[in-house]
Amino acid sequence: MIAVCNPNNPTGAVLSDSEMKEIARFAQEADAWIYSDGILSNWVASLVLEPERRYKVLDRNRKIPNENLAALEEWVHKHKPLFELIPPRAGGVAFPRYNMKINSTELADKLLNEKSVFIVTGDFFGMDQYIRIGIGTEKDYFKAGLSITD
Repeated sequence: MIAVCNPNNPTGAVLSDSEMKEIARFAQEADAWIYSDGILSNWVASLVLEPERRYKVLDRNRKIPNENLAALEEWVHKHKPLFELIPPRAGGVAFPRYNMKINSTELADKLLNEKSVFIVTGDFFGMDQYIRIGIGTEKDYFKAGLSITD
């Protein structure tokens, strides 16, 4: 079985058409099943964050990740060199890397206990020095969360 999560969680990366065709070809050759995580399939089309690939948005709330991504990019830029971000191409999460001498679980606990800010640890994905941030929330709430951590 080949398991596919597209867009990727936690990075927001998206497989290209050629990559998807290659996975399908490989599965056929290996006589393997493809398991596709479809949890986001009903709404991910409107959460494509790349302007050249963005679908028509029918619900104005679907624009929130785009506005929040811009706010997150601005925040990361303000806090360089502590944070690096490869912007996600789709979905409602971002996965920035941080350059501090603290484990991601310790950082998450510190943010939760001292600032009431919840993030998902990179440790959860086997990638310390990264944190997953949900960008799909209401924009004023999201921006308030960023300002708390300044």
